Amino acid sequence: MFCNNRLYILNVVRKLNIREEIMMKMADKQVGKMKGSYWIGLIFIALILVPSTVMAHTGLDTSTPKNGDIIKEDLQKITMMFESKVEKLSSFKVYDENNQAIEIGPPRFEGKTMEGLLKEPLLNGAYKVEWNIVGTDGHPIKGEFSFRVEKAVVEPTKTPTPTPTITPTLTPTITPKQTEPLSPSMDNNSQTDVQAVEDSVKDPVVEDESGNNKILFLLIGGFLVAGLLIFSAIRVMKQGKKKNE
Repeated sequence: MFCNNRLYILNVVRKLNIREEIMMKMADKQVGKMKGSYWIGLIFIALILVPSTVMAHTGLDTSTPKNGDIIKEDLQKITMMFESKVEKLSSFKVYDENNQAIEIGPPRFEGKTMEGLLKEPLLNGAYKVEWNIVGTDGHPIKGEFSFRVEKAVVEPTKTPTPTPTITPTLTPTITPKQTEPLSPSMDNNSQTDVQAVEDSVKDPVVEDESGNNKILFLLIGGFLVAGLLIFSAIRVMKQGKKKNE
């Protein structure tokens, strides 16, 4: 009787040990499953958080003018729209092709948009915009884009020169004075005076003409005398030669 009870107790203990081993194995399996689900949960959370972080660091969505645009009219302002809200610490600068900064007004912000007014219209040439923004998560983001200005050159219109207007000048009309008739005595005296003046004017002319005639006669006489002397000298020379022969 006692032996049978002992065997029964041993069988019960064995069964309990077997069940304990089975329970331990099942517990290990549950822990393994929990570890797997834990890692799966972590991966799932990471996949959710990473896109939000990337979205928080997104940059420029569009701008006016766009990158590579060619502007053919006066540009008044630079406008940029980003993929997230822009904080007021953001800024941008515009440079020309000589890397000289263009003067712009203080930037204005509205949600995802940042814009600035140009102080003066841009001249023809290449330009670069360098922007630097602060995202909603506080991380700074920067970038740049470029464009060209090629406005049509308007030649200045020539203003016609005004033709001077000639105003007619009034010529004064001279009215001859009426002279009183001269008396006979005065008329005779005036005639004698005029005759005396004419004679005084004519006399030198006559004297000049007579003087010129005298000079002409003297010249002609001198030429004749010289001609006779030359002729006589030639004749004497010829006669002397004949005598010598």
